[in-house]
Amino acid sequence: MNKILKKLNGFLFLPALLLAMNSCGSNYEDSYTWPTDGSVKFNYDTRELTNNYGDKSNVESYDYDNLLVKTPTNALREDFAYGVDASMVYSIYQNGGIYYNEDGKEQNIFEIMHNDGVNFIRFRVWNDPYDANGNSYGGGENSVANDLIMAKQAKEAKLNVMLDFHYSDFWADPDTQYIPKAWQDYGSTDLENAIGTFTSETLQTFKDAGVTVDAVQIGNEINNGLLFPYGKLNTSSSTSWDKMARLLSQGIDATKSVFPHCYTVIHLAEGGQKQTFETFFTEMDKRELDYDIIGASYYPYWHGTLDNLQTNLNNVTAITGKPVMIMETAWGFTTEQNDNCSNIYDSTLEEAGGYLTSVQAQATCISDICDVLSQVPNNMGLGIFYWDADWIPTTNAGWATKQGQSYNDYGDDDHASLYSDGLSSWSNQALFSYTGKALPSLATYKYIKEGGHSEEEVGKDVKSDTVEIILNLGNNETLPTTYQVITNYDALREYEIVWDEEEVKQLDRAGKYVVHGVVNGVSVTANVTCELNYANDPSYENQTSTTLGSPWNVISGSENIKVDLKSNGRTGTNDLNYYHSGSSYGFEVSQTITNVNKGTYNLRTYVEGTANTNSLIVYCKYGDETKTFDLSDKLNGWSADKSVAFKEAKITDIIIPTDGYEVTIGVIVAGAESESWGHIDDWSFAEQF
Repeated sequence: MNKILKKLNGFLFLPALLLAMNSCGSNYEDSYTWPTDGSVKFNYDTRELTNNYGDKSNVESYDYDNLLVKTPTNALREDFAYGVDASMVYSIYQNGGIYYNEDGKEQNIFEIMHNDGVNFIRFRVWNDPYDANGNSYGGGENSVANDLIMAKQAKEAKLNVMLDFHYSDFWADPDTQYIPKAWQDYGSTDLENAIGTFTSETLQTFKDAGVTVDAVQIGNEINNGLLFPYGKLNTSSSTSWDKMARLLSQGIDATKSVFPHCYTVIHLAEGGQKQTFETFFTEMDKRELDYDIIGASYYPYWHGTLDNLQTNLNNVTAITGKPVMIMETAWGFTTEQNDNCSNIYDSTLEEAGGYLTSVQAQATCISDICDVLSQVPNNMGLGIFYWDADWIPTTNAGWATKQGQSYNDYGDDDHASLYSDGLSSWSNQALFSYTGKALPSLATYKYIKEGGHSEEEVGKDVKSDTVEIILNLGNNETLPTTYQVITNYDALREYEIVWDEEEVKQLDRAGKYVVHGVVNGVSVTANVTCELNYANDPSYENQTSTTLGSPWNVISGSENIKVDLKSNGRTGTNDLNYYHSGSSYGFEVSQTITNVNKGTYNLRTYVEGTANTNSLIVYCKYGDETKTFDLSDKLNGWSADKSVAFKEAKITDIIIPTDGYEVTIGVIVAGAESESWGHIDDWSFAEQF
């Protein structure tokens, strides 16, 4: 404790912006009133903020006056959390970053955020984000000591504080949940107790420093469990669910022992997935887990539509009676890079996410999600957190150092020599410009509260006047009835389209055609390929759970595959995902097609994945023949551009000699290294022409 306070008292974000530390104790918070019926109600520090300015200025120009922000359908709750994750602040300030308000004045970031409507700040917490030689893993250096420094500043700016415990030494997400280095030799009892001990000791450190923690996440995106492999969740095992509940109970009980009024959040990714949330929280409620809030990550380009999100949030609150919060979301304002950037987001995500790349689109994305929360029945939409709004591109403030990448990929510090330091991966989704100036979108929360910044949403143009469409005649597929139109909010909304009736009549037989249409007064052209695709459920869209079922057959390796329900595929919502974090692995999946007519056919599918796989073979078996396509040396990892990421496997000249033939299509992966992964999507077995 003394070591942390010594570091805190010696740390200045900027000498001109050092805030007095004597007012962030608990006296004011002692005056709060709390519900007595077990419900959740946030309290906020409503005292006036004294603004402090530095000497520097930023002359970048933005249109702050004409940002459009929709008013939610229903009034948001009085205690609604208008939050941001600002976990990079310590690292950015330490490396020379500066933040500026809308007037171009240098100012403490938490003051800027407060003035733009933010009332809640979230910081991720890692147990020990340093290697044995003291080298930082990067990603914000979110140790307890560094988070306390930021939390002090946030409290001075009259903001609530949430801590997001990852229970790992670095990034945790659904597929990566490494046991902290210090706990790796623990037995089961000690490992479970360690969660409680680390949680209570961390919170006591904050309490002793005069910082009240208002909410706590017990784990980060724990869809598949935490503390792998011990706490990895097997959804078909009651014992595994029991273990999960015990682990989470340790964190919850520890939280309440230090801060009785601190609310606990259980946080899953994939906010558009109704079944994922229903299954998880039903199992937790069966075990009487005493949590307070359900948290969801929702990135529009990854996690489904706003309707998917609405359906999930409405359902899970009805089932559990718990309020819901969006713990992570973001959108891009630019596609530009600089020497400190290697951004995940690019414009290829626009169509899936439903917005253009712009500052206005950021505001629209935020207000759309707030609108969803406003429509959760019984006023159970509790808040939203915009993820890493603070992450401006600053030297040495990247997502991971080489040491961090070793830990992220291997769970140890032994492979750092394989890497170089990573850059910022999120700066074009921040709410500050690359030079640190507050963007107009940072004021979205303020404008939602104030109202008066909206106008009727109207269509303006189309993003593209040409579209490529494949229709499967075997499933009686037809042209879409809607088409994406750009609105004055920089949103891509679905508008009704009218196709040329005579040209549509051609689409009853295999071939390539051109069809013209009109949407919102704009002419568009569809290049249409009609094919009789004999493959059943070719894109896995008929699968309703993560367990792959009919018409697909899992020949081997069922533990290494799942149906991915979160829009990571090439098209649609679902795809087949393979991954294993423990050791080398493999699997085989196939489908048998009957009653194939005489003719010549192609087999086609698409795979995205890492290259560290000994064998990845797509095959077609018919009669005594087997044809294959080897993708083993063609995969090169993830790309936001799916046309680049997904590699085509195409087998041609499959000659079927008679009608009524039986054909088996499938894929075999063998010798896939630990941590290798992939996504398979869009199968087609169709006549070659």
